[in-house]
Amino acid sequence: MSTAHVAANGGGTVVVGPGETEVVDELRAGLTGKGERAARQGVLTELKECVERSTTLEPDDCPISPDGYFWGDDAEDVKWTQKSEPSLQTELAEDGTVTVSGELDLEVAWTDVSFDVEEKMEDTCTSSFSATVDLSGTTPSVSFDEYY
Repeated sequence: MSTAHVAANGGGTVVVGPGETEVVDELRAGLTGKGERAARQGVLTELKECVERSTTLEPDDCPISPDGYFWGDDAEDVKWTQKSEPSLQTELAEDGTVTVSGELDLEVAWTDVSFDVEEKMEDTCTSSFSATVDLSGTTPSVSFDEYY
């Protein structure tokens, strides 16, 4: 992870006299504004690309699926549309892992061909997701948690 993405705060020196109690000021790492923006933008870009490239109702490596879809894989002409910008929460774990989580609102339209009759279908999707973001390269690398 780039040092431009992480900063530390706290961690002062404490001088203690005889009979006094020592108070330790902890050093805590956190994402810088630049690091947080890079992580969020990486996730937003990956979500947008995921929606644009998805041609199935349950695409691999994407945290999306219709809310009310329970039939089979007999869907054609699948078109996903993002309804709004997701709100995101960013966190830096003690081990240096950056996670970004949020909710994504989508609409999906498709043609159901499961019963030898083509039927136009549509549904909405509100998916919670969590992603791990690697900020060590020139561009963020994003991987969505499989079972969020």
